[in-house]
Amino acid sequence: MNPVSYLLFRLRMTPKAIAILSPTQSITYEQLYKFVLQLSYRFREMGLKKGQAILFEISDQGLEWALILASFHEGLTSCTGIRGGKLPENLIFDYLITDIELSNKDVVYAKKNIVLNENWFKSLGNMVDWAPVDYQVLNLPCRFSLTSGTTGVKKAIPITAEIWIKRATYIESIYAVYGRGLSMLGLSTTTGFMAALTGLINGKPFVVFRNIQDIINFINKGQVDSLLSTPALLRRVVEKIEKNKIPIKPLRAVRSFGSVIPIQLAEKVGQILSPNLINHFGSTETGSTCSFVMTPQNLREGSYAGYPLPGVKVQIVNEKDESLELGSEGIVRISTPYMANEYHNNPEATEISFKHGWFYPGDRGVVGHDGMLSLSGRISETINRGGVKINPALIDREALMIKGVVDAATFSIPDKYGLPILCMAWKLTYEADEENIKVQLRGAVGEAKTPTFFVRADEIPRNETGKPLRSELTNQYVDILRKKINV
Repeated sequence: MNPVSYLLFRLRMTPKAIAILSPTQSITYEQLYKFVLQLSYRFREMGLKKGQAILFEISDQGLEWALILASFHEGLTSCTGIRGGKLPENLIFDYLITDIELSNKDVVYAKKNIVLNENWFKSLGNMVDWAPVDYQVLNLPCRFSLTSGTTGVKKAIPITAEIWIKRATYIESIYAVYGRGLSMLGLSTTTGFMAALTGLINGKPFVVFRNIQDIINFINKGQVDSLLSTPALLRRVVEKIEKNKIPIKPLRAVRSFGSVIPIQLAEKVGQILSPNLINHFGSTETGSTCSFVMTPQNLREGSYAGYPLPGVKVQIVNEKDESLELGSEGIVRISTPYMANEYHNNPEATEISFKHGWFYPGDRGVVGHDGMLSLSGRISETINRGGVKINPALIDREALMIKGVVDAATFSIPDKYGLPILCMAWKLTYEADEENIKVQLRGAVGEAKTPTFFVRADEIPRNETGKPLRSELTNQYVDILRKKINV
């Protein structure tokens, strides 16, 4: 089994159809297949061998997708990094392949670096004449996917070609009604990679963009039907459309991933882009698990994750792994037909998160009598404030409902005794009344859960899927706040 088999099938069925769509050019399946074979030949010339681990750091997504397909053809295990981002310490690559000039300051994660410059591409010409490697025969993963690292520790997940293809075909069967999608998330994310792979399997183009204007142009030309994004990225699209008063063609759907979407943003998305706003809940480990159509009303009601997809099992258990009744709050565990089963070279984390065919994502939640999963918060992010256990995500949610709050994230800093002081970083509109917003927040969450200190931020640090990096906020503001409050 190899994802490149689908590229070969598309070549045979629709060679002139568009495989990659960019603002400047369209690449057909015929052109893409030829390029992949040239890259595969070049990989062998350079000594790359099946089973080796390859890290890609590529600035152009179209090129990156072709390189990933070539790595699949050769039976390599690929991973996409983020320039300047940290990788798991126990993940060492045989090669780093990049089109970015490296400096002495760049952290090296590979035994050998290959820089794709003009001369490298001039040497392309010959093509392989052999079939793609069968990963099932190799018994190797085709790709390492990285967890989001919201707790500060990234982990690598080895995922086989069989699991990726299962995920892509299953998800397409459910969401095909929303047509051609454009993912605003990069290939380093599970959502971004799945969008590219799903398009390949189903004959839909992988859409590459440079900026928000490109996305708007694709929408207005009718070249995409739905948008896959995070709340933070959606805000950028909506703000540009509003600021420049750009007419926009309605989409079939907007699909949101990664974090809760503020009500005010949800309303804007519904008015400007599509009334069909869909929340997706899942993880790199399990794939997509839950989904529901968001409305201002149900966003006010609670922190819903969604209804489990067909074939997905969601249970709430206690600390003894005993299943709880519907409506009871406890530890969330999930099982899907396409989940991974371990972390790479990390048996301790594997033992904690993967147990008896279930994955424990580290969330607390409730499954209602209608099957809806509601989240109470991350177990690792719970803040114990004088005996009151606080879920920072719920405070974020209440803050984001208040007019004038553009973005917000709750975090804590330790006092001189090591006890947590609850804080909030937020971005407000220019005309916002900060004191009035604090009063409204206090009324929503109660005195015990109201942050003691607030700091204005130009931007809230978030990972590539839009989740707030609370530990980064703590590190960023701990010294400033300690001086301010003299602790």
